[in-house]
Amino acid sequence: MEDLGYNTSSALFACGTVALLTAVYAGRVLFYFGIVVPYNYFTGKGLEYKKRLAARLFFAEILQLTIIAYFEMLICGYLNLSAGSAPAELLTAARRL
Repeated sequence: MEDLGYNTSSALFACGTVALLTAVYAGRVLFYFGIVVPYNYFTGKGLEYKKRLAARLFFAEILQLTIIAYFEMLICGYLNLSAGSAPAELLTAARRL
């Protein structure tokens, strides 16, 4: 796991990319509702862009963020189990699987 660039087994430190991508996603959603929707409402222009951006934001990117967060949590969980920072009951239960 050290080859992946994770220096710690703490999920709070290792999942920084998920927080960054979520912040970028939130900025894009604010751009959509704050600029694109009012611009389209008042001018009637940009309907095709509004539809493409909505499809990308509310279907593709939310799925992508969910998958990225899932894999980050899997890696952090494995690191916690392999580093010995998890309680002994969790280690024995995971090894039985």
